[in-house]
Amino acid sequence: MKQLIKLWFIRRYLRQPNLTYASVPIFDARPWPRFKTHGSLSLGADCLFRTQGYRSYLEVRQGGSMEIGKKCYFNSGVDICATLRITIGDHTGLSNGVTVFDTHFHPVEPGDEVLRAPVTIGRNVWIGRHSLVMPGSVIGDHSVIGAHSVVNGIIPPKVVAMGYPARPIKMIKCPDDWIRP
Repeated sequence: MKQLIKLWFIRRYLRQPNLTYASVPIFDARPWPRFKTHGSLSLGADCLFRTQGYRSYLEVRQGGSMEIGKKCYFNSGVDICATLRITIGDHTGLSNGVTVFDTHFHPVEPGDEVLRAPVTIGRNVWIGRHSLVMPGSVIGDHSVIGAHSVVNGIIPPKVVAMGYPARPIKMIKCPDDWIRP
């Protein structure tokens, strides 16, 4: 009975404009993640949000979109904001405190335009603790981003990348259909 009440409550919590989901996401603990959906947010099947201690935020601003694949994992304190487009592939995991933005939000100097560029994170990617993914970044399938890294550009598939800015340091040998446990 408790599971039914919790499922009912989660479905009610997810009733927001522009939010769609393939199956009800799993909320491992409280506080539940906060969704702000002024644009389009799509969650794939079986997404897991583990939010023990720190709330995660997924925000899509007016005119933006965020597409999250199936069986993605979001640890505590994840912060994602889409003003244009952010795409996250199936089976991708984001560790504690990961931040993903597709904009700088404000000009750097007077007369500058606000930088906005889509972000693409491939399938079966792992992004380590407190990493930052900047506007215009692309992370290839099966790649791993080391903790406290700043991704600002293109990370090829099947590599371990680390640093500021993140650079590949090791190749990963795995079949294309492999899923990280």
